Amino acid sequence: MQKKLFTRAVLAGMIIAMAAYAQEHKETILYSGNTSGSIESSSWTFPEQPEWSANWGNFENMVPPYVRISGQKNSTGDWTGALSFASMPVDFQNGTLSLKVRATQNVKFGVWATGSFGTSKIHYENLTANSTKSISFPLAESGNSSGKLEKIWIGLFNVKAYQYTTLFVDDVKLSYSTPQNVSLVENIGDYTFNQVDPSSPIRESLWGSSPLPPTSPNYDTQKRVQLKAASTTNYLISETEYIQITNILQNDSISPKKSRENWYRVLFLVDRNRLKDSVTANPKQLYLDASSMAASYDMQKIPLLVADLDYNYKLCKDSLCKNTEIKQSHLLFAGLSSSYTHSSKVRFVYDPFFVVTSQKTIPQMELCYNGSCKSVIAGSEAELEFSMAGIHKITVKLHSGSFSTQQTLSLEVK
Repeated sequence: MQKKLFTRAVLAGMIIAMAAYAQEHKETILYSGNTSGSIESSSWTFPEQPEWSANWGNFENMVPPYVRISGQKNSTGDWTGALSFASMPVDFQNGTLSLKVRATQNVKFGVWATGSFGTSKIHYENLTANSTKSISFPLAESGNSSGKLEKIWIGLFNVKAYQYTTLFVDDVKLSYSTPQNVSLVENIGDYTFNQVDPSSPIRESLWGSSPLPPTSPNYDTQKRVQLKAASTTNYLISETEYIQITNILQNDSISPKKSRENWYRVLFLVDRNRLKDSVTANPKQLYLDASSMAASYDMQKIPLLVADLDYNYKLCKDSLCKNTEIKQSHLLFAGLSSSYTHSSKVRFVYDPFFVVTSQKTIPQMELCYNGSCKSVIAGSEAELEFSMAGIHKITVKLHSGSFSTQQTLSLEVK
């Protein structure tokens, strides 16, 4: 399975025509001290937010300003998160990512990238306290030779409890070549479905890279035991989070970007409030793997992400929310693994691998477009044809036991 998927990932990065004779070599400075940046808040587990233009003096070959991230936690663990800068996303071929890092403690550092090409291999370095290290690694070492760089992930691993640690990051660059006068070649092939029990928390690594760490839990061990006694499910969220989820589920006027992002936004709110670990497959990993799979088929085959979970929420019974009542709810929700396609015909794939559920059966699905509906059973595909470029609305109907939902998703045809 991994061999096939590695081949698919390589093909996705190398579907270029024979006319690609010339290449232009470029270097994009992603961060150089005065560049604006942002973080992906849903995945950020560092104790503090980044300081984007810090000045703590000169550090060997690292001069201010630079990114500074500090903090400490009361338990030993990993700190991870995604950074993006104003010049991103960047289209590249044969890309090499380089940066300078420095930490105030001896710590294991990791850096990897995500984008239309999927997820790169994590590049690890052992940092010596108060010593600047220059890092450079090719994105192609994971088979990801081309695509669109969207996020740069960084991590400090096994950081000791109560140890105040500061990480400095500077001079982030992407060196790459851009193919000239190229056109895409049809070479998509058949989709290989994964044999998996969707209710199992275990998923085979699709791309051979290290699995992403799960979302940090909202409750400690003692609190979990206390809440589990009052809850009928493995998830207990706040009323505020319940309202956020409800607003997302009821909004039918969403953009293609939200049609891709909202699935993980909702799953993040539920999964971080789990009352025990390893309840279901890691939704963060499935979200990124599905995007990688869509990219490997050049967005002509787009896996659908599905969630089918029971959860509880705390309903406030007074203005200060000191008294609460536990209420039952159910999440039945779908998402697209890509916001766009370049093809007029797209096959939507219902792979059980990308279903997060605690149920014994997989939801039934219908895809509706332009007044016509198609039934899609698990382990099959449904093709929709779009007559023109632009944003198109697709209705997804899901049925699971006594629960039924209908939502509208958007896909841009470029």
